Amino acid sequence: LIPDRWKLTSRNFSEKLPTILATITAIAEREKQPIYLLAPNGRKARWLQQEIGKLGLHDIFVDYYRSDHSIGVARNERVCITVGMAEIPANACDALAWGETPDDRWLDSRRLRLHAVHAATWQAVNRVRDPAGIVESRVYFIGCRLDQVHQAATWGNNRQAICREVKTTTGSKGETIKTPVF
Repeated sequence: LIPDRWKLTSRNFSEKLPTILATITAIAEREKQPIYLLAPNGRKARWLQQEIGKLGLHDIFVDYYRSDHSIGVARNERVCITVGMAEIPANACDALAWGETPDDRWLDSRRLRLHAVHAATWQAVNRVRDPAGIVESRVYFIGCRLDQVHQAATWGNNRQAICREVKTTTGSKGETIKTPVF
């Protein structure tokens, strides 16, 4: 598992695209073998597929988290490149959240979302693992810092996501944005 030094978000994808493509090119030149590339969602997978085609890179299978190629399907590639982690909308788990107050339910929804992001990410990157454990596999996490990779790698039964703090920032339109830190 090879992390990056910066974090990809839904807001900086197009700004970071040249860096992403340069990194993919460098990895492909270094590895010289088929690569399984994961994008945060289907739309970004199509965008990356087009850009990789323009670069003339071959032997890169572009996919996205939770696709029919990434859920429970063995892959022949032993190298994976992720471009960020799985994208799940912030309110995707609201209907499943529990709590006595709206703030409790909001925080539980974000906790459930975190688990879903990590589950989708960890499940997909493990498709390149050799089932026999003979051939080494490598996963390059573009736009995922070490703390994110570590959190995804600890996904599983009995894991606890505990909120350490809720950061508050101001958005570009003056709105208050609350972000839990687990």
